Amino acid sequence: LHDALPICQVEQLALSIREKCGASKPCVIAGDFNTMHHGYDKGSPWRQAAEDYYNNTNLDKALRLAQELAGGMALTKEDFTFDGFFTCFQNRVHQVLDHKLGYVCAYGQADNAADMKTSAHSGCIDWIYVRNLLSMKDDCIVDALAKGLSDHNAVKVTLRFR
Repeated sequence: LHDALPICQVEQLALSIREKCGASKPCVIAGDFNTMHHGYDKGSPWRQAAEDYYNNTNLDKALRLAQELAGGMALTKEDFTFDGFFTCFQNRVHQVLDHKLGYVCAYGQADNAADMKTSAHSGCIDWIYVRNLLSMKDDCIVDALAKGLSDHNAVKVTLRFR
């Protein structure tokens, strides 16, 4: 099922950047990806809330949408477990960037750590990915949640040329 999904937006973006700028140019893809990476893993402080959210959504609607995306594959509710489907689907953007397109996450800390929270309702969903750049691994969160400035904290990291 995971492989049957159509090209994702970040893949279209990265391919467009590569086409216009070339493969050797430094590149940054950053923003609100609206998904965690390791925050769905067992032991993460965000896993239970994500699993509760998933289990309380309308799985019949999700099944119809997934069947449409998968080109009519025969799918049942059993194909849609939290670990077997949802976490794979949510992690797809990270997998495409990391393994298919040669980008590296600019974070040095684990996104499933409480101090890397960027969203009011989950863990880290804001990301900085780089290609042909190095992260100084001094990543931090700029607190906007507690100050009521936004429903996201900003992420910050220093990058340098290779």
